[in-house]
Amino acid sequence: MANTTANMTVNSSNRLDSNLTSYPVQKAKKNSDVDKTDFIQMLVTQLKNQDPLDPMSNDRFAVDLATFSQLEQLISINEKVGTTQSGDTTSLAGFLGTEVTLNTQAIDVQNGKGGSVAFKLEQDAADVEVQLVDASGSIVDRVNVGALAAGQQTVELNELSVQNGTFNVQVVAHGTTGVEMQPQAYAAGTVVGYRPGADPKLLIGNSEYGLSDILEVRTSSKV
Repeated sequence: MANTTANMTVNSSNRLDSNLTSYPVQKAKKNSDVDKTDFIQMLVTQLKNQDPLDPMSNDRFAVDLATFSQLEQLISINEKVGTTQSGDTTSLAGFLGTEVTLNTQAIDVQNGKGGSVAFKLEQDAADVEVQLVDASGSIVDRVNVGALAAGQQTVELNELSVQNGTFNVQVVAHGTTGVEMQPQAYAAGTVVGYRPGADPKLLIGNSEYGLSDILEVRTSSKV
């Protein structure tokens, strides 16, 4: 009888052990499945029902605590992602008036205006030129910016001579010693509006961009 009771206790502990291991995955999928309180209750229950002749090892207890920590992180991530994906108006409104750098080199030109281009100079430049490149790889327009100091720079493209369309931007600069530099260029622009919803968008110039397209958010400081 004693052996039967011990076996029942061990089996119960094993089932609880299995449940504890699976909870973080369930939590990541559906918030209503289990929360932090449920997890703690399961852990306490497991400790109460463990086999006194074979108690939980310190290593196993440490694993369960680590699992609980992972659960907390998943809950936090899910809450943040859920807020963003639901198109939280307050969060989106915080972007209004800010200048964002986008993870693309493509700009949309309309009536001579192409938004902005952002880049970083590793050293002072005696001259900087922004170039527009079409789909064939040909340079179709150039904007001479002049001398710029080292650091993050944003140049506004307001007087382009190309026809309306989408072009890639690239930057060529020469340092004060004559060394050529080709800093990575990114499309940039000021957020003028937003569209909330399941897939929220920020309105920048003539285009819409998702939050995942944003590399950096800065206060406006255009050249």
